[in-house]
Amino acid sequence: ERTFPPIAAPGAMEAKLGEIAAALAEHMRREGLRGRHVTLKLKTAKFELFQRSALLPGFTDAPETLLQAGLRLLRAERPAPLRLLGLRVAQFEGCLAEPGQATLSQVLRAAASPAPGSQTNDGEGGEAEENNP
Repeated sequence: ERTFPPIAAPGAMEAKLGEIAAALAEHMRREGLRGRHVTLKLKTAKFELFQRSALLPGFTDAPETLLQAGLRLLRAERPAPLRLLGLRVAQFEGCLAEPGQATLSQVLRAAASPAPGSQTNDGEGGEAEENNP
């Protein structure tokens, strides 16, 4: 994301978003990442903050694709003068089959389950491993 003196001209906003999309794509390529959930962050000259997101049909690290998604989100908002623009990508290829934050129930169940690789004495003659917290 970039902060700058307030700009009102749509062309200037789009040019700034183009710079951001190019830098984001370059960073993603260096890290070997391709994502499909794009989020645009906007802060107006009055310091109002907005975020809008879109899910792409496929994974990408292409600056043109990121820019086009960002432009669709920006143009839909028709924002007042802006002082900040940001673009980010999530839902990366090969990561987390089910996107989203775990529910409290899932966290509590996981905490109650024995740690992987730990054993308890089940009464069948096996030795119990000590599980040190």
